[in-house]
Amino acid sequence: MPAVLNRTVVDRLLAVDEFLARDTARALARDEGIFCGVSAGGTFAAALEIAHEAQEGDVILAMLPDTGERYLSTYLFEGVEEGSDEAWLASL
Repeated sequence: MPAVLNRTVVDRLLAVDEFLARDTARALARDEGIFCGVSAGGTFAAALEIAHEAQEGDVILAMLPDTGERYLSTYLFEGVEEGSDEAWLASL
């Protein structure tokens, strides 16, 4: 948790495992064309979980905090070779 987090304005903290965050970031790239990183994947995964519990008329806001560029050499793109964009997206 970041030191600047003001917990008095938070209703609920929801832990997201790094693999779900990765998989959600990959799904956002594949399905929505949103090139984001693991942090955004985790944020969106949590928003999806909250959406399952939402009541009609509820509003859910999820801000995706990063881009995928910083993650090109991480496990987010593990197994992706340069120039293999179409093959990688098809494998997801």
